[in-house]
Amino acid sequence: MRLVTFDDYRIGVLTDDGVHDVSSVVPGWEPGDLWAMNRLIARWDTLRGRVEAQAASSAAKPLDAVRLRPPNPAPMHLFAAPANYRAHLEEMTQQGFGGVPGSGVTRGQDTAETLVFFIKATGSISGPLDPIAVPARDFPDRRLSRQDSYPLADMCCSTPLRERASSPTSLRQ
Repeated sequence: MRLVTFDDYRIGVLTDDGVHDVSSVVPGWEPGDLWAMNRLIARWDTLRGRVEAQAASSAAKPLDAVRLRPPNPAPMHLFAAPANYRAHLEEMTQQGFGGVPGSGVTRGQDTAETLVFFIKATGSISGPLDPIAVPARDFPDRRLSRQDSYPLADMCCSTPLRERASSPTSLRQ
């Protein structure tokens, strides 16, 4: 099941047909509710059946007819990996970064497991089609790097992890 936040922060289930609105299942949901996904995740064990039933009974809106928002617009924490894919790791090594002291790994061979995670500001989250302002003109002497990190907040709602994890506690296992 692929959960999405869309339009006025409605909660939906994304299928091949489009987005099925399941906002009414989330306790206390109202338009503009940034914390609805948090409540849904926290109560997933008891709400999953209702979400599935509502998704099955509601008409799908075409994906191009909705505005996708961040998967979780107001997560409690946002963890990111500094080098989460091989090409980024190689780029960082070529630019003189890499080789964390004490990681026990040869320079340039670090992974998210040896580099650990870092915390990002939750206000840095944006939707998949939202513009991102890059202040290059304001700081021409600074290096701006793309951050293609996959935050744990996003992964909580991805199909493989979601099917295995039924609560935030089980994510730690």
